Amino acid sequence: MYLNKKFEINESLKKQIHNKGYLVVQNYFEPNFLRKINSKINRLLVDQNNFLPPRDIKFYKKQTKKLKSPNGTLKKTLDKKILSSGYKKFKYFTNGVSYRDPLLKIRNLKKIVFDEKFIKLMSYLIGGDIKLGPLKMATYFNNKLPKNCINYFHSDHLTADGKKMSKCLKVSISLNTGGKIGGEYMHIAKRKSKLKFNKQYFEKKLMTPELKDCLVIPKLSLGDVVVFDPTNFYHAAAKPKNKRNMLYLEYTSKNNKNVPFPTNIFKTDYKKLSKLQKKLASSFIKS
Repeated sequence: MYLNKKFEINESLKKQIHNKGYLVVQNYFEPNFLRKINSKINRLLVDQNNFLPPRDIKFYKKQTKKLKSPNGTLKKTLDKKILSSGYKKFKYFTNGVSYRDPLLKIRNLKKIVFDEKFIKLMSYLIGGDIKLGPLKMATYFNNKLPKNCINYFHSDHLTADGKKMSKCLKVSISLNTGGKIGGEYMHIAKRKSKLKFNKQYFEKKLMTPELKDCLVIPKLSLGDVVVFDPTNFYHAAAKPKNKRNMLYLEYTSKNNKNVPFPTNIFKTDYKKLSKLQKKLASSFIKS
């Protein structure tokens, strides 16, 4: 389902997420605004202190089974000597990096994270008050390393560190898409419980005819937003042909007792939020 930015929040959206597991809101964020965010991310990439230690995918090149699992379960990370050579060299050792404290590094991200219409949409889809889980801003590299983690079709039955995933919805926003693209996000639009298939971390070539019939590859432009159910539907992200910067938001019920991944926000930015926005950030650490 494709929506325009003036979409109405109604029962049809809830049915779409329940039955198909995804929807795309087109042209929701201004491309020029996203390009400015993208430029700031590119500047962060030059300093290894700005991102978490990347996994050494080259080290696991012949250990395919380990690559078919959440990224956080891989223990081997790149050493500082390799990282100090710069991303144009270390990108041949890893498939991507995730940035520390996105809301502190790029303060304008709050315009995306705390967009009130999306807060209302996610509250409606989840069915009550919500909170924001892990906030992930990442860069993915074009290289000849093997696929890992998100490049395989999977459902998020486990968190990044291998723990059981709670019910949630995710939002995916590309920050440097150029023109219409296909294949960045791939989705099996049928609930896992209704499929005659039960595997995790598999490739497209291993799909059954049933899965192939349900495969959706949305055509996306800069400014588009993908909303999806990661727990009940298989999904994957293709390895990029060019460096790709992404933002992922995870929403869950406020009643979820799992402790969310800590997210930092400046106190001054938090104080400027509306009452609705502050509810979303109730578990954030105010710096």
